[in-house]
Amino acid sequence: MNSYRSTILLMFTCIWLMVFLTGCWNSKELSAISVVMALGIDAVDDQYEVSLQVVDPSKMSQNSPMERTPTIVFSKRADTIFEAIRKLTTESSRKMYMSHLKFVIFDEKTAKKRNQGAAGLSIP
Repeated sequence: MNSYRSTILLMFTCIWLMVFLTGCWNSKELSAISVVMALGIDAVDDQYEVSLQVVDPSKMSQNSPMERTPTIVFSKRADTIFEAIRKLTTESSRKMYMSHLKFVIFDEKTAKKRNQGAAGLSIP
């Protein structure tokens, strides 16, 4: 009887694990996201200009000849970096996916401004 009970319990546990531990419950389709590869931040007047380089999946096909670069650059200007990125998400038809971000580039003026504000140092 004990063996029968442990077999039933093991089968129930396996079925429970198969149902609740699948890997596809939070997948993101490539047709619904824009993969961001680079982020550039520039200080212009008293605002920040944020540029995002996004991969264009339709130009990444191996079968089609390369007529132009397989990337698109979006750019917006706002008072804060966060606000500029939020404006950029409304410009694109897809959701910006920043998990594959490889480069973050600051111009010299922005780097000095952020460093001075964060550490209280003045850089010559």
